[in-house]
Amino acid sequence: RVDDLDAKTLAAHWGQAGSWAAGDFNNDGVINAIDAAIMAANWGHGVGETTESAVSEPSAFLLLLGLTLPLLIRRRASAR
Repeated sequence: RVDDLDAKTLAAHWGQAGSWAAGDFNNDGVINAIDAAIMAANWGHGVGETTESAVSEPSAFLLLLGLTLPLLIRRRASAR
């Protein structure tokens, strides 16, 4: 999980050459603002977590509509 400890590590090595463990998250050989931006974008997230949210597919809605619409029409016709 990206947290205060990561920020302290990055700050301690700011402007220096370093590895990923020291805060060089884009692996360009120096710890700088780009690495800070990468850390900020992942703040609070852990390994393997995604920042995307689940969005239902429109096809699921259309399938549900396609299944219920004939039932509603049939029910309405039988009520007459």
